[in-house]
Amino acid sequence: MPTDSEKQEFAARLKVAMGRGRRTISTPTQLASAFNLIYRGRSISAQAAQKWMAGAAMPAPDKLETLAAMFRVPLKWLKYGHPFDDLQHQGAVPAHTQETTAEEYALLSQWRSLSANRRRLLQQLISEFAFDQERTTV
Repeated sequence: MPTDSEKQEFAARLKVAMGRGRRTISTPTQLASAFNLIYRGRSISAQAAQKWMAGAAMPAPDKLETLAAMFRVPLKWLKYGHPFDDLQHQGAVPAHTQETTAEEYALLSQWRSLSANRRRLLQQLISEFAFDQERTTV
């Protein structure tokens, strides 16, 4: 069973995915309608979509697969997070390839001075950039 933190992190990734593509989806009703057009199982309600978006619930595995396909994002990214995590755990990408620079320490210092909300926003932005980079290099 996912923790509250995992559900919140999923919700943040779902919102990033919803904002991508030609037609962005921004409301639970839009999400439920678009989802139900392609999902072969029992349809979902706008209330279920709202719970996903709010981090109150996570979809079942088959629904996660449909969401990943719908938004054209990796399933593992949507479910677990950063797209490079699996590669790092398998040793394909070194977790730490060089010494930490003074610039990186300065950035960390600035990061620590931010409010939790601003950190979350910045984290979403960085994930978006990393995701775009991963898509262009594959």
